[in-house]
Amino acid sequence: MKTYPIKWLSFLAELIPLILFFVGFNLSGLYLAATLSVTAGILIFLITWYRENRVSGFIIISILFSLVFLILAMVLKETLFIKVQPSVSNLFFGVILIFGHTGKTPVMKRFFSAQFQLTEATWRSLSLRWGWFFLLMAAANEMAWRWLSETNWMMIKVFVFPIITLSFMAFLWPLTKRGLLNPTDDMGEDSVNASQP
Repeated sequence: MKTYPIKWLSFLAELIPLILFFVGFNLSGLYLAATLSVTAGILIFLITWYRENRVSGFIIISILFSLVFLILAMVLKETLFIKVQPSVSNLFFGVILIFGHTGKTPVMKRFFSAQFQLTEATWRSLSLRWGWFFLLMAAANEMAWRWLSETNWMMIKVFVFPIITLSFMAFLWPLTKRGLLNPTDDMGEDSVNASQP
């Protein structure tokens, strides 16, 4: 099976929506921030799909959550939907990963089998760990938007949460590396374990 290692360059695509969220917020507030971020995410997804002819279920679900909550915020004129969207999407992923890791096929494998060829035990272990991580991130976002000002919540979302996620990826990389079935195929000098989500 052909695999597509995650390259460091791909993280630039992950950063663009965050950068645009920051820019949009400072220009005109949460509505513009979310609109620019969601639009960038959709465009990046379409470009990736066109170039690599593959679709990531994880990314599709993430974009759908962002789009639906943005539409709700605009229709109901309530920015709360933009703030709680990360909580709801993280809660969703956390629940399906934790309760699905014991199933016939680990949920994590369904999302990322194109990037990595791993043992079943490794997929189950990663599914459980990422599941709990997503639940903790959902709780962290809830505390952030409830306890902090809108500007400070935006700063946490753009600068703190991504760093925490990347740090968790790095923490789990040794586990991922040990579970690789074809290390010479799935590993590159700039390959990393990717998720978020």
